[in-house]
Amino acid sequence: MNRLLLKITIITLSVFLFSCAQKDVSKNTTLFLTTNNGNLYSIDLATGKCNWQNIKNIEDTRSDSYFKIEDNTIIKSYENGQIIVFDRQTGKVIKKYQEKESIPESPSLFMFSQYPLVYEGDFIFSNLNGKVKSINSKTMQPNWVYDVKNKVFVSPTIIEDKVIVNAGYNLCAVNAKNGQFITNLKFVNPLPHEPVVSDGEIFVVDENGNAFCLDQELNTKWQFEVNNYISDTQYDENTNANVTTDTNINTLTNLTAGEKLIVLGDAEHIIGIDKKTGKMKWLTTIPVINWQSPTDVALVNKNIREDQDLHDIMNDKVGVLKSLEIIDEEVIANTSSCIAVYNAKNGDLKRKKFLFNNEIIGGIKATKDFYYYLRQDGILYKIDKTLKTETIVYKGINYKPEDEYTSPYMLIE
Repeated sequence: MNRLLLKITIITLSVFLFSCAQKDVSKNTTLFLTTNNGNLYSIDLATGKCNWQNIKNIEDTRSDSYFKIEDNTIIKSYENGQIIVFDRQTGKVIKKYQEKESIPESPSLFMFSQYPLVYEGDFIFSNLNGKVKSINSKTMQPNWVYDVKNKVFVSPTIIEDKVIVNAGYNLCAVNAKNGQFITNLKFVNPLPHEPVVSDGEIFVVDENGNAFCLDQELNTKWQFEVNNYISDTQYDENTNANVTTDTNINTLTNLTAGEKLIVLGDAEHIIGIDKKTGKMKWLTTIPVINWQSPTDVALVNKNIREDQDLHDIMNDKVGVLKSLEIIDEEVIANTSSCIAVYNAKNGDLKRKKFLFNNEIIGGIKATKDFYYYLRQDGILYKIDKTLKTETIVYKGINYKPEDEYTSPYMLIE
């Protein structure tokens, strides 16, 4: 009887452990993706099947790609001033909010490239009239409105009970509960991207690549000045000599914050900054085709079409930076034609993969094991972290190829 009881116990425990393992496997296997024509997809990564697809049938407005997953809903904003709440499991519309405040010079344009924010169940967003609004999610009526008196092009963010708004040359803090002004901070150069909140601190980067770390009261904790680390050399005809000039990084993507590292980049550089001190840890470049490398040349020859010239395929370039992510001890970057993986400690290039004739649309979504991305053929692909094995995840993603202002946006849950 003891042996029988032991056997039953082992079987029962095995079933329990298997059940737990199955539950663990099922986590983070749904990819939510939206494109610039308003299509919203839920894709099962385990099976490659589309759980549901919601098509935004509005022809007179471009859809911004950003959305937010909140509990069992997906909240998405649209350029025509709508905020729509979808059921996460079915894709059905639960509720809608329609912004009625238009912009005089462009009555059809309300919001631009904004992530919807949720604070205590209510929506918070800003518009091109410079208004920051909190909308009651039950009544769909404003809780409060604050005027920053300047067009707001990017998403605000929330830290504790403060809404942090990028108003161009100013960063403004507003009380999230009542919309009252708290403080603001002025900058010499404009801020092209939304503020990033990480570990209780606020990070921003200006258009020249200078980065700032701020506390919740917008006091500067450190400032990274790019020209202290990087400079250009130009020939001066008057002195017949090369002279050192300031570098303009011209940031193309927002900075990304990891556990210990901040990374940002432009068309050529990627910079790693110590998150605690603001000191540059390393500087690297985006890979280009090396025509002196037999490996690179062989790769180009392998992928070139019959109607293409060898050197015209990329003109020595691989496109501008589209995204940066930090996973564990690696920094993953992509352009339209290249995926590159760097060592987060020293910036050394660990792996790279060039993609030819079928470019990546927008940024990639990196996980610990795979990198997901949409290519020009409308297919969602994944590639393993070694950059060796690429497979198809789902075919038939619709987007507007002529629209360069927005890119696909992906979240995995």
